[in-house]
Amino acid sequence: MTGSPILPGPSATSDVYVLSFPKCGRTWLRLLMAKAISLSWDLPMEICRDLRLEEFTAVDPGIPEITFWHDDRVGWRSPEQLSTDKERYRDRRVVFLTRDLRDTTVSYYFQRSLRPDNPYTGSLGEFIDEISGSLRTCVAFWNIWHDHQDVPRSFLLTSYERLTTDTPGELARIMAFCGLPAVGPDVLREAVAFASFPSMRAMELSDALDSERLRPGRPGDPESFKTRRGIIGGFRDYLTRTQIAEADSLIRTALVPEWHPMAFAADEHRTTSITGSLEDPQLPDLRQKQRQHGGDHDQPGRGPQGGAQPEQLRCGPGEQIAEGKYDERAQS
Repeated sequence: MTGSPILPGPSATSDVYVLSFPKCGRTWLRLLMAKAISLSWDLPMEICRDLRLEEFTAVDPGIPEITFWHDDRVGWRSPEQLSTDKERYRDRRVVFLTRDLRDTTVSYYFQRSLRPDNPYTGSLGEFIDEISGSLRTCVAFWNIWHDHQDVPRSFLLTSYERLTTDTPGELARIMAFCGLPAVGPDVLREAVAFASFPSMRAMELSDALDSERLRPGRPGDPESFKTRRGIIGGFRDYLTRTQIAEADSLIRTALVPEWHPMAFAADEHRTTSITGSLEDPQLPDLRQKQRQHGGDHDQPGRGPQGGAQPEQLRCGPGEQIAEGKYDERAQS
């Protein structure tokens, strides 16, 4: 991959940092939190320019300063280039947002290949094998944070899958961890509705936020949207069984075992949208073409052994670990 674009660094004064690898649901969480803060403090959303939650603090210093960023510009680095120095987060709170690593990698491929800044020109299979900014980097990034989660004052592990399963409950948990006052059920319901997938897609289509954070890379190409699909387990529609098996092997070999449940979180869900219902969007042409090869041994849409994926929709073991880690650290 080629070099990274020039990106702004994080605020040095923030109380809370929300960190993740790209394509783990940060824009969705930004919108959820921005709307909930706007409603709770009776502040117009227009204050939150470009979905920068720090702008709320500038208006009302009683609101904790919350910064979202991809720590160490992780999406552009090789594992060897990642910093293990997390001293900047000492005495701060860190929310670490995860997502099934296979879903993350596929989604990041579409962002890198279809969005206008320095597009990636290789295939999805080639992207998975990249040294920089792909699956290997994300695994190394997670390992670093697993080993340094005691550096911040407090550390909250959450996930895209947990937000999908119980959006109001997880949003309330994250906001409480950030030091925000308890949010009432009406505010939570309105924030969840505001940041639903159909609502976000409509905002992106109309450029309602006037922000690159919610703007398609190629208008008319649904794969280039920030609101691309919004589901759990969508990687099965793009990766062959061989590619899935190879990715799974890399994750199991290289990632710290304690975080395997988050890395394989989609295995605990049916293919489910961020609205909580089974997905039924208009499918991209690529997926339709893949289905024409249903008799192929290496067909996408199947697990490593070719069997159907689990049917249950429930909280996975990784999410239980995440909750336990929060309880342990928050009381210390």
